[in-house]
Amino acid sequence: MNVVQGLLSAVSPLSDGDFADRLNYCATTVGLVLASAFISGWSFVGSPIQCWFPAYYKGWWMEYALDYCYVQNTYFVPMTDVKVHNEDSVAPANLGYYQWVPFILAAQAILFYLPVVIWRSVYESSGFKVKAICDTCSMHANMDEGTRQKNMKTIAAFLVQVRPGSLWYCFQMVKFLYAVNAVFQFIFLKNMLGVSSYTWGLDVTMDLWQGREWPETGNFPRVTMCDYDVRVLGNLHRHTVQCVLMINMFNEKIFVALWYWLCIMLVVRETRGCIYFEKDCGRGFIHF
Repeated sequence: MNVVQGLLSAVSPLSDGDFADRLNYCATTVGLVLASAFISGWSFVGSPIQCWFPAYYKGWWMEYALDYCYVQNTYFVPMTDVKVHNEDSVAPANLGYYQWVPFILAAQAILFYLPVVIWRSVYESSGFKVKAICDTCSMHANMDEGTRQKNMKTIAAFLVQVRPGSLWYCFQMVKFLYAVNAVFQFIFLKNMLGVSSYTWGLDVTMDLWQGREWPETGNFPRVTMCDYDVRVLGNLHRHTVQCVLMINMFNEKIFVALWYWLCIMLVVRETRGCIYFEKDCGRGFIHF
């Protein structure tokens, strides 16, 4: 329980950043961690992969084949194809992401949280109390004119005395890291999923809207094929089995939602950046 409370307090939104920052390190991190925990639980408790075996498969044969197909990737063949590829034909692209999804989501959560760790480490090591200043500015007592003027004069005197110029540049660098991370996530997801377009999230949505499911499009296929070799008396025998990837039913929803969320965050980040620099660029270092 203490560990959970510590994690929740670590990602709690603070006043040392703007709305776009909190979307990155709070909302996105929590969402990715929850998705990672859900997929991990399903993988361990449920059956992430099930395969159809011939009748002569017994006991450990099936266990071996299941484990092999889960860790060594599978590939998708449309149900309309009469023949599965042989060794001489070009093999379809492997699906090599489904077994790594919990770790991928956890790594993405770390990347979204990393910029705020850098930002807080820098201003805390410099002795500049960013959080205290922001909390003072957002006090309910500031509704009173006299209290507000007193607090503003105290903060202004402190800022003039400290002159936190280098911290301003660090703040801008952290903003830049947030934007770079979002762009990197787009590139990473495209390459990991093996799709051909950066608009794959919209493409999957349009396919579903038009009634084209995974058997036709191959988007996050639920039924795949697996090839493996078994050595019997010194000879290799190739086996091909058909498997069900139930986990892809959830992976599709998670990654499509993540694609749209990345789009939203990029728009928010760019909008906040334009407002920030247009408003008073160069006149201060903290503007929320």
